Amino acid sequence: MTQLTPHNEQETTYEWLLRALGGVVDGPTSPMLARPDADDARLLFPLSTRHATVGALRRGHDDRTVKARALSAAGRAAGRAGVVSRLGGERIEMPLTRAVRSVQGLLGDPELTVSIGAGPPRRNRKPVLMLIRADGEVAGFAKVGWSPFTEDLVRNEFHILTRLDGNLPSPILSPAPLELIDLDGVVVAVTSAFASTEWKGPRALLPEQIDGIARSVGNREVPVAELAWLRTPDIGERTDEAQSRLAEAVALVRARFSDEVVEVGIWHGDLNPWNLVSGPSGVGVIDWEFGGFDRPVGQDRRHLRFESIRRKAVSDSTDVVARFVALEQLGPSTDVELAIYLADLALRESRLSGQGWTSPMAGYRQPLTEAIEGLLA
Repeated sequence: MTQLTPHNEQETTYEWLLRALGGVVDGPTSPMLARPDADDARLLFPLSTRHATVGALRRGHDDRTVKARALSAAGRAAGRAGVVSRLGGERIEMPLTRAVRSVQGLLGDPELTVSIGAGPPRRNRKPVLMLIRADGEVAGFAKVGWSPFTEDLVRNEFHILTRLDGNLPSPILSPAPLELIDLDGVVVAVTSAFASTEWKGPRALLPEQIDGIARSVGNREVPVAELAWLRTPDIGERTDEAQSRLAEAVALVRARFSDEVVEVGIWHGDLNPWNLVSGPSGVGVIDWEFGGFDRPVGQDRRHLRFESIRRKAVSDSTDVVARFVALEQLGPSTDVELAIYLADLALRESRLSGQGWTSPMAGYRQPLTEAIEGLLA
């Protein structure tokens, strides 16, 4: 079984961030605004130039509310006036790290600064760097894998972006992969940026566009028995009863539907608004770290339906899964499509289980496993 790197609960976010970015190296420090404070530095804005500060506040995904967009606009105004620190936070001098130095070298810009998003503690937590030139131009983004688990996610995303590059149907866009940097224990995936629209309403992806993404790098028809990813999970403790039940349920899906032929392609795994960036030239799709190949075409639409139920739920995970299964059985999914999706989501939760952090999806592994058992009983 693969062992996962544990999070050190004694570390502050700032200490973890320095470690995750490869450690401190010799070089100039950068003035930054840490929010909410210097220890719990979940978000850091550059203060090196006013242009850089404004650039760091210029980007947003489609899930941002009108209030959030208004706050960003106020932040940019404060940045232009040089008073952004009045909006809250603590000014710090951020030391140069191995990850930042490597990106500066890659882009040939020693004055390149970064805005850093660390976010709250979560199971797939990793630093995301917005790469900003002195004039405020956003040159790209970098995602940093700092543990075996997060390294795998970062490498997977870069591999998928390499396959997708230039192949998505218009008006869908994906970040262009620029470089994957291996720093001996830290992996940095550098990608391009695309412009976002501040106030125009986001464009919802149509069902045919979502299926177009699935078919963008080639689709084929294969029997379920040939789906290599649909196998016993290799993460977790052998004595974990829930993990053993999941392994048996996945094996049952393969056995029951082994000769069933399904159309497969690529899947993103979370085409929700927080992973979409509407801009003047199209809709950018970001955050492909959980993406994969050989998934049934339509699986991303299925996941959106599941997420819609989960986000609106006032009950527990067991009820959410039961409601989803009941609705899918009314027509949107065949039994084989539904079983494969439930297995895929349960396997993903299996990979995330044991990280020591919680998330909205924590606690779904067992209900998903039970739903597979019930579907195939």
